[in-house]
Amino acid sequence: MGRTFCFSLKTIGHPIFHGSEEVRPSRSYTAVLDKSADRWKEIQIGPEDVPALSKLEEKYLGLVRSCQSEVYEEELRRLKKGKQLHSTSSLLALAPILSSDGVLRLGGRDERAKLPYDQLHPPLLPGSHPFAEKIIRAFHEHLKHVGTDFLLTYIRQHFWITRGREAVKRVRRNCTICRRNRAKPGEQLMGDLPYSRLDSGSLPFTRTAVDLFGPFEVGLARNRTTKRLGELFTCLVTRSVFLELVPSLSTSDFLLALRKFVSL
Repeated sequence: MGRTFCFSLKTIGHPIFHGSEEVRPSRSYTAVLDKSADRWKEIQIGPEDVPALSKLEEKYLGLVRSCQSEVYEEELRRLKKGKQLHSTSSLLALAPILSSDGVLRLGGRDERAKLPYDQLHPPLLPGSHPFAEKIIRAFHEHLKHVGTDFLLTYIRQHFWITRGREAVKRVRRNCTICRRNRAKPGEQLMGDLPYSRLDSGSLPFTRTAVDLFGPFEVGLARNRTTKRLGELFTCLVTRSVFLELVPSLSTSDFLLALRKFVSL
């Protein structure tokens, strides 16, 4: 509900003009202050309130009715009179029904499904309303900051929020923890390449780096395996590679593989 203030302004002649007075018609201004937005800001819903919120216990049934009466006033009025919704109604595709507790709920063709009534016909809430945003945030914190699809599916078991995917994305986008988890890691600026990497006129393996990797199992005979390591020689310019198998990390085995590489 809003509060209306009326006031008038009248302009008279300037004091320096003696003997004459300028009279102009007054103007009226009307200002309307919306108190509903401030009232919804005062309502706090935390993750510990999710069980009671899902069952519409305590104050939450009244909050749902109040939210629906603000946004879906015309739809509620027509359903109470047993009339069809207007063709321009945003809820026409959802086939809403009015339950015995005065809550506007989702309709559908799954009336014979063996599911609880609250899951078959969850209450309808507008996605742009502050109350719906608080509900999404409470479920989001209750489920430990899960993704958009999982959160939306879980909420729809208890509430059907119009434009729900957009509302869930908006809540996750404003969540500090989710923004921190989705932050892109910083990239280190690499230094200039050394001269040995840019010697394009040299023959392959003129400038070579070597490393070992493993161990991994190699078959020797039937039902017999042993561990071996790989010795990797790579050309720093052309990035060509040469692989050699060595039995251990000993100096002698390394030198044998090195000599074989040099002799090629």
